[in-house]
Amino acid sequence: MRPIPWARVRDWNCLACGECCKWFVIPLRADELARILHTFGEWAIEFRLGKAYIRKPFSRCIFQYRRQDKWLCALQEVDMKPVACKLWPFIPLTKPKYGRDQEAAFEHLGERFYVYVDPRCPGISLGRPSSHLVQRVLPEIIELRLGMRTRQNFTTSRLEELKEPLPFKSSLNVIHDARFVEPERAGYPLIIPYPGSSFMKSWLHAIKAEKLDEGHRRDFLVA
Repeated sequence: MRPIPWARVRDWNCLACGECCKWFVIPLRADELARILHTFGEWAIEFRLGKAYIRKPFSRCIFQYRRQDKWLCALQEVDMKPVACKLWPFIPLTKPKYGRDQEAAFEHLGERFYVYVDPRCPGISLGRPSSHLVQRVLPEIIELRLGMRTRQNFTTSRLEELKEPLPFKSSLNVIHDARFVEPERAGYPLIIPYPGSSFMKSWLHAIKAEKLDEGHRRDFLVA
C-alpha cells in the first residue's frame, strides 16, 4: 500500500497492537547493532546481504512480548529501541518520494522535510490534521530521524492503563542481565535472566513441575 502525505492524516496514536512487529524485519544502524550484540549476543541478530537485522525466526520480533491485551517492546524499556521502529508509521524524508509534494511538505527547525505515513497502521485516523499531530507528533518524528533526540513522548503508546507494572522493570528487573534462549520444550525464544536470578529459578521450577498453564506460558513466550 502506497504511503500517504501527512496532511491527509487527522491524528495518530500507537495502540500497542504489535502489528508492525509482525510485518517487518528491523534494520540496525552500527551503534544499535553494537549495543544489542553486547547485551544479548549474536543470537538476537541476523545478517542479510551484509546488513544487520533483529532476528525474526517466527511471526513476531523476538523482543516483542504480550502484556494484558498489549504487545510491548523489551528494547524500548531499556532505551535500545531502533530508530526504524521509533519512526514507523511515519516516513520522514528530505526529498519527496511518493508524490503530492505540497501535502507531504513539513517545516521544522527552519528546514523543509517531506513526511509520509504508512496507512496500514491501525492507529491512524484520516482527516484534517489535528494540533496534536502537527505540534507534537511530527516535530518529534523529525528530531528522532535527525538524531536530535532519543526519548519518545508522543510517538509511542501510552501505557498508564496497564494495571500491572512492566515485567522487565519489575519481575525481571534485569534486562541487561537477560538473554534469549531457544528452549526445546517450547520451540519459541524465551527471555530469561542469567543463572542465579530468583525469577529464573521460580520460572524453571514451574516449567519442570508443569504448573504453568498454556496461557501463562504465552505471556513469556515470544511468537
